[in-house]
Amino acid sequence: MATTTVESGRRVALASIHVPENVRAIDDEHVKALAGSIELQGMLVPVVVRTDGERFELVAGFHRIAAARSLGLAEVPVVVRDGDSEDADRAVENITRKQLNPYEEAKALGAMLARGLSEDGAAQALGWPKQRVTARVKILELSERAQR
Repeated sequence: MATTTVESGRRVALASIHVPENVRAIDDEHVKALAGSIELQGMLVPVVVRTDGERFELVAGFHRIAAARSLGLAEVPVVVRDGDSEDADRAVENITRKQLNPYEEAKALGAMLARGLSEDGAAQALGWPKQRVTARVKILELSERAQR
């Protein structure tokens, strides 16, 4: 599944970016550290969005958006991607950016599979052995209590 960058180097109003539910919880300490960095140097890495009518939906950069909001920024730099693979992009971003626990990895993989990616494709996108992907997906088949 290929991702197409539609536009990069653009700045958009923070208020026009819808932030969907994230796979993992926001890490307040990480947000504070990012806010300090952004305050000193600006946002060096743009967030990834897709178009959503007249607005945008965040694909990757949840912590950067939280940091920008904490600073009261009006605009942020973005890369606009096509909408065909945003869940897979979001999952890859979450898994590769920060250490997730096995349940969080499973939820991210579930998003990738729900978008039509196969377990083999997910393994390839993440650089993981297929056995690891299969093991994480099996977590989602457990009862809710067992998942916790």
